[in-house]
Amino acid sequence: MKGGSSFLIRTPFVGNLLQWFLLLCLAIFSPFHVFGQLTESSNDLIFLDSGTSVPQNLNESWLVTSGQVNVLDLDAVARPDTFDSTALERQGWAPVRVPAAAELASVIESSHLSFTYLKRFRFPEVPETDFLLSLGQISDRDRTFFNGRLIGQTGDWEAQQAQAYDKPRFYHIPKEWVQTDQINTIIVEVRRYFSDASGILQGSVYLGPTDLVMRRFFLLESTQIWVMPCYLVISITFFFMYWKRPQQVEYVVFGLFTLFLCFYVSLRSPLRYVWGLDFIFWKRMEYLLCFSFGSVLYWFLELFLVRDRSQLASWQRRLGQLCHLLTIGVLLTVLITSTPLTWFWLFNTIVVFLWGIYSILALRMLVARIALRDTDSIWMAFVLVC
Repeated sequence: MKGGSSFLIRTPFVGNLLQWFLLLCLAIFSPFHVFGQLTESSNDLIFLDSGTSVPQNLNESWLVTSGQVNVLDLDAVARPDTFDSTALERQGWAPVRVPAAAELASVIESSHLSFTYLKRFRFPEVPETDFLLSLGQISDRDRTFFNGRLIGQTGDWEAQQAQAYDKPRFYHIPKEWVQTDQINTIIVEVRRYFSDASGILQGSVYLGPTDLVMRRFFLLESTQIWVMPCYLVISITFFFMYWKRPQQVEYVVFGLFTLFLCFYVSLRSPLRYVWGLDFIFWKRMEYLLCFSFGSVLYWFLELFLVRDRSQLASWQRRLGQLCHLLTIGVLLTVLITSTPLTWFWLFNTIVVFLWGIYSILALRMLVARIALRDTDSIWMAFVLVC
């Protein structure tokens, strides 16, 4: 799948939605000890489970080498017990600690456009459930293998131009692929576009049952999960206020803005991986919400600060309408195209400047209301300063 992560999880949409809601509730309300026992940990990989099956040799550093590797051949070689770090170092592999910029490893030269991570460990017993691998946040595209089998890929491996995709990586590992009598391998191939830092840059690397890994990530790595309920409560409150006062249209507009914000944050968080739908679909929804923020928020401020639009200067009314039309054009472009790189270009070349114009127009309205000693406007300015 170009431009996004491919997953092996395929469940009905309703089931995914219910699972997402359950994980959200568990992440917010569960006590800390249910988020998986840290049975073995190091700076490189954290395995989460209930304390029954603990992988061995997790304390070894990841090994990294420049260029791509033949994953099937490496997996075949990795099975014997004699396959150790010393043998790998003789082949040009060097130990590194992750998460860290692989560019900082001495083995990775600036001329190399790709490099490979390797992690080895054993399982003393057969796992009872499927696993989920969380690689933290990877800069650039990757291909990830477990025991020589591709479990996920983010980005088009052969693309010549930089792509728009998300840094967190989550890959599903069927329990049938885990070997209890041989060495298990995780291989992450990274190909970069630029010469600066690349690879597993931040966040922890987790391995364990799907629900434990996701909840642990929500709790420790994804701060967005905690602001989503706040936005949702604000949205419901303003919708209720509009129901009580239908003449105050600004209430429903601001409720719509915070509802969009809640959905946008959820799409920027790992929650969308639980839904299992197409990456392009969710990325399109994310850009549609993001690009509409400026227009909806300016609409609210115009209703809130100016009781009668005829009080505005004619040039400001026309400029605001022009910005709305351009925003609609951008949204239509996102709907009819399917390339995230195009949407990213729209953001940098058009949307950011529209937001700047909206900000100037809103500031002019706010200053005019403050000059009239409007109490609501003064409080709004105070909150903005804070």
